[in-house]
Amino acid sequence: MGVASMGWVARIPEIKDANGLNNAQFGLVLLSSSLGSIIGAQLAGRLVHTFGSRKVLFVTSMLLPAGLCAIGFSTQPIFLALSLFLMGFGYSSTDVALNTQAVAIEKILNARSMSSFHAMWSVGAFFTTVFGGSIARVVSVQTNLAAVSLVCVIAFLLCVYRLLPAHLDGHKG
Repeated sequence: MGVASMGWVARIPEIKDANGLNNAQFGLVLLSSSLGSIIGAQLAGRLVHTFGSRKVLFVTSMLLPAGLCAIGFSTQPIFLALSLFLMGFGYSSTDVALNTQAVAIEKILNARSMSSFHAMWSVGAFFTTVFGGSIARVVSVQTNLAAVSLVCVIAFLLCVYRLLPAHLDGHKG
């Protein structure tokens, strides 16, 4: 999650310029990510309760990299806003479902592990930001964000099948 959510941060100046935005306009466009996050978090709780977190994660974990990739190809503020909304929605809904998994794993193991899960977010965020900054002069924004998105999709697909089923995460499913 840290990789996907922070994959674009090192490229913000280029993204802002590609969309012809000044700082104030860019700040307003960024609000769409927050709106997506709020809506995603609200819906995710209901979806997890109804379907279980693994099924929800199968869908929502694809939205975050889709939004990230779309950000790289955006050249119009409205498209950037929609891409950020999708990324925010995907991030928060995936986060809710992943935290549900983490709580269930803690119960099964009878051990605290939530901080380890969250620490991995920070590790991913750190390395993807350093990576994005280090390749910025030689790789286009589009290639950078498409590559990060592809890595995230592959990682999410490899992981989602290893998640707890609904009857073990405490939900209907």
